[in-house]
Amino acid sequence: MSTSAVKLKRHISPFRYPGGKSWLYPIFRDWFRCGNSRTLVELFAGGASIGLQSLEEGLCDHLVMIERDPEIAAVWRTILGTSWRELVARIENFSPTLADYRKELAAPARTQINRAWQALIRNRLNHGGIMANGASPLRNGEAGKGLQSRWYPETLVSRIRRIRSLKSGIEFLHSDALRELGSRKWKGCSFFVDPPYPKAGRRLYSHFSIDHEQLLEQLGLIDRPFFASYEDIDEVKRLAERFNYQVSSVSMFARCHRRRTELLISNRQDMMSSLGKS
Repeated sequence: MSTSAVKLKRHISPFRYPGGKSWLYPIFRDWFRCGNSRTLVELFAGGASIGLQSLEEGLCDHLVMIERDPEIAAVWRTILGTSWRELVARIENFSPTLADYRKELAAPARTQINRAWQALIRNRLNHGGIMANGASPLRNGEAGKGLQSRWYPETLVSRIRRIRSLKSGIEFLHSDALRELGSRKWKGCSFFVDPPYPKAGRRLYSHFSIDHEQLLEQLGLIDRPFFASYEDIDEVKRLAERFNYQVSSVSMFARCHRRRTELLISNRQDMMSSLGKS
């Protein structure tokens, strides 16, 4: 089955995330509505655009975000914690040049707020939002404006305030997704699963190494509805077939407006059948 995605316009995540899934939200929403869960778990939260939009729209009441990358975790813990106003002030007072970029990232990040600040700078100002080692900052940017073309302080602050308004419904875990899967019963939950790309992840993410076979097997053992978005490669198709999961494909625009497909995988045939009617 092939499904066409509708681009989400009301972004809420503060991240520019390589492989981000805000475009997938309308399709995920149709899938989630076919179940009866009110708790959504994002196993590899990253920018968490799917979970946050679900919570803001009332699709779910409780969002569990799990992320093992310490830099990304520092951003979420700061936004959801007591230092969020300091982060907002830094965003509002920063007008980046290449010299500013280098200066801010050269300082040791010994506190959570400093780790969060440096992570946000790298994410917003590096090419494609890539934070992995070796990523470089923008040079020309849009209309030759360089780093300024990717720094939107008003937008970032607005998104942080929107996330703060949802704080009571958010549980953030700085942890490994596979370990968390085996440590709880997860009664009444549904899962959104967007792991690092098996093939392309090495150049995009700092924490890209995942045992995808173990992940898909463990999701089946938990026996709760899950909706996974995966890189369209033969290895993943073979794993999904081995575990008898439902597989669909979705067409989307990647960077530079290049069209590609991703795989959608679920253990619920009744819920996946709704995608062709979207």
